[in-house]
Amino acid sequence: MIGLISATAAGASACARLAAAWPGRVRVYEGPVGPSVQRAFGECEQLVCFLATGATVRLLAPLLADKASDPGVVCVDEAGRFAVSLVGGHGGGANALAHEVAEALGAQAVVTTATDAVGVPGLDMLGLPVEGDVAGVSRAMLDSELIDLIADFGWPLPALPANVRRSGPSAAERPSDAGG
Repeated sequence: MIGLISATAAGASACARLAAAWPGRVRVYEGPVGPSVQRAFGECEQLVCFLATGATVRLLAPLLADKASDPGVVCVDEAGRFAVSLVGGHGGGANALAHEVAEALGAQAVVTTATDAVGVPGLDMLGLPVEGDVAGVSRAMLDSELIDLIADFGWPLPALPANVRRSGPSAAERPSDAGG
């Protein structure tokens, strides 16, 4: 469920348009925005706040716990021009939600996640368990440092930057799962 929160008449109008475009997918929170954000944060997988990013950050700050469990949050500006992925870009799905909101409202999605901005797959988006210094490896990948990808599986990976080279057993060297 996606929680929708607005503070002004223009925000409420955009909120109503989004709710009409996504029946059964959203819940509109009415009343004062502070308590509405708190309720939606606890009840929804994602939030779309028709509020300034600064106001939304101040309301969310005491609620944020962990990027793996916090809901994704998108802010839509007063003029309805931008859908900004604010919190939970990958894990909370805010980056994808920003694009969906932008399409539904005729706005522009704003995604500042570094890997998304340069078209590099995020390590946490490969569908594999990740551990260790994920941020450090991502930074090295973005900074064009040489990275050895050591993988002992045949999982198909998306295109990675030229500075990432595969190490470890090749497909021909890996043991076959076939009996015989």
